[in-house]
Amino acid sequence: MNDQELKDLWRRQKLEDAPPVDARAQIEAMRDRMSKLHRTLNWRDFRELAGCAVVIVGFGVFFFLFPYAVTRIGALINIGGALLISWKMIECRRRVPRPDPAAPVAQWLEQERHRVYHQAELLRTVLWWYLLPFWLGTNVFFWGLPNQSLAVNITFTVVITLLYAWIYWLNQSARRKQLLPLKDELEALLQQESQAGRAEEHPPAASGQRRNRSTAAWIILAVLIALFAVLAGAWYSLTDSRAESPLRVPGFDDVSAFANGDISRIDAWLQEQVALAKYP
Repeated sequence: MNDQELKDLWRRQKLEDAPPVDARAQIEAMRDRMSKLHRTLNWRDFRELAGCAVVIVGFGVFFFLFPYAVTRIGALINIGGALLISWKMIECRRRVPRPDPAAPVAQWLEQERHRVYHQAELLRTVLWWYLLPFWLGTNVFFWGLPNQSLAVNITFTVVITLLYAWIYWLNQSARRKQLLPLKDELEALLQQESQAGRAEEHPPAASGQRRNRSTAAWIILAVLIALFAVLAGAWYSLTDSRAESPLRVPGFDDVSAFANGDISRIDAWLQEQVALAKYP
């Protein structure tokens, strides 16, 4: 087959037009995707707020259990970091409320795009408001513990640094591979909807009310868990303070390090040994 025959064969080919894209199906598919994203974000926010409550209570107890200046500074840094994370999560939800599914399509797409953009910015800055405070506070707390060798402290810092680097990579990967492409798709649909000038029938508003009630239930559950953790930490601190302080090694001139019960037991044991050995 020569070149001319190939050209004639190519001219005889019938090119089929691509099937038209159903814009309504695209909108419905995007609604499903955004609904799944909202559930994921709600669960993430609840998990982070509950984790911050546990950190605040835990390091609040450690502040009183470890009477060392450096460990207490590390505990305060972690508590401050947990408060910063809680404020950042709540402030993001307050500034960017959940999009209204009952709004017109163009307005709903704009709301969704605005929320996805803010979530992408939240992950972009995750280093300074999420990872850095905990990294600093955890290292200060661990390095302030007594009787720790330098090798153990360095190993702990290396492991924590690698762990937080992995968490940072996961967040940036989610932003780059999920949130930013989703924002581009929402912008394309918004531009398409604006050019078409079409309006969509409003879905029933009861769906949005159910979602608001679900969010309120998650927040109440997180508050109850935090309250339970606070009560448990207070009870543990109270019972631990009533327990007898552990015996520490005294110096040659520090006899007062022994409690009265310890001195009595040692004296009785020595008297028993004197009687058994018949020492003069």
